[in-house]
Amino acid sequence: MEWRMVMRRCPTKWMTIVGDTAQTGSPAGVDSWAETLGPFVGDRFVTHRLSVNYRTPARIMAVAERVLGLFAPDAPVGVALRGGDDGVVRFCAAGTDPWAVLPREEGRLGVVIVADSRKGETPGVLGVSDVKGLEFDDVVVVDPLVIVDDSPQGYQDLFVALTRATRSLVVIGELPG
Repeated sequence: MEWRMVMRRCPTKWMTIVGDTAQTGSPAGVDSWAETLGPFVGDRFVTHRLSVNYRTPARIMAVAERVLGLFAPDAPVGVALRGGDDGVVRFCAAGTDPWAVLPREEGRLGVVIVADSRKGETPGVLGVSDVKGLEFDDVVVVDPLVIVDDSPQGYQDLFVALTRATRSLVVIGELPG
């Protein structure tokens, strides 16, 4: 419905559309640009894939790519420019106190991310839908399997949660796969 509205308001069908289909949060969302745009413009569109990841360090992306492979094995992965010592990744057992493992340094912004259905259980935590499109220095992702089970787009939601960190990522609980 929304795409129809956009196309009606742009009679030339000349536009720039930006988005990562791997981060689609709605079951009605975009799975592929060809599938989405085809009904309106046929094959008269060009896709340019971004090949560089400026935000997320390589170590953190390696964790996120494991999840990406579960739902979009053919999705292109950008080259993370921040490699080497950038990006600290830690895995902790289920039940670990997220506040105890969240780095606290002056000038850094950290967040604890949980499944949307659990965000009301603990003050100060955010659900996946709250953090989409944002970035934080330090991220603690709690119960990845619950995030996956919580939503029809669970793997995409987990991918979003894992890719919010710019400095450190802590995963509490098991990753799927």
